[in-house]
Amino acid sequence: MDNIYTNALVEMGTSLTALAVKGTASAVNTKIKAIKEEKMSSAYARLMMKL
Repeated sequence: MDNIYTNALVEMGTSLTALAVKGTASAVNTKIKAIKEEKMSSAYARLMMKL
């Protein structure tokens, strides 16, 4: 019976780790996109100021 619980806990731990990694990757991707958009917006604003 202990083996069944151990296997279930290992599976749950693996699933939680995978979800955490996906969440971290998603957060990093979102931050990178926001930085790129901010840079593009700043570049556009500078261009408009020159006109």
